[in-house]
Amino acid sequence: MLEGKHKEWDEWAQVQVHHLYSNGRGFPERTHVHTANFDYVAVDYRDDDPVPMTLALDHGYPGIFVVWLDGRDGRDAAATHADLAKEIIPQTLAGSPIDSVASWIPSEAFRGGGRSDAPMNLGTPGGDENRLCQLFFVEGDVREQVDRMHAYTDAVEKSGIADVRLAAPFFKTVVGTDTYVDQIW
Repeated sequence: MLEGKHKEWDEWAQVQVHHLYSNGRGFPERTHVHTANFDYVAVDYRDDDPVPMTLALDHGYPGIFVVWLDGRDGRDAAATHADLAKEIIPQTLAGSPIDSVASWIPSEAFRGGGRSDAPMNLGTPGGDENRLCQLFFVEGDVREQVDRMHAYTDAVEKSGIADVRLAAPFFKTVVGTDTYVDQIW
């Protein structure tokens, strides 16, 4: 979403989703586990000439790690990211196939209790202003970075900066196939 256009997009999206659901084109049987929008906080790169964050999703990384953190002691998401970016994030990226880590905060409308103006249940809310969602973009087999990510989350917890709520690896989707479906558990 372009900077400064979130309100405009949100107004458009609300009209569209209400139109779809009121015309029987929604999917009310679906259970949303979590549906929210997030605002960009910052990105940290491993290299001086990285894949820019604006192109990261199009780059075709074989995997990503998603890490959810809640800042401690009144830290908001931006402060949590800034504290982690001093040492813990650079140490995690150094010498690894993890190209970058982007940090995000739940958009204001999705904080706390979440949206009440949606025509369907959106599942759990995004979190509060202390919630930081991070995407680690991995060039290589994401499974080979599990120990590195354990070290990262252990360092975060030990630092007292934040509590880890989730750390999960994801493979790149093979569009048009059922690849990995037999491995879901």
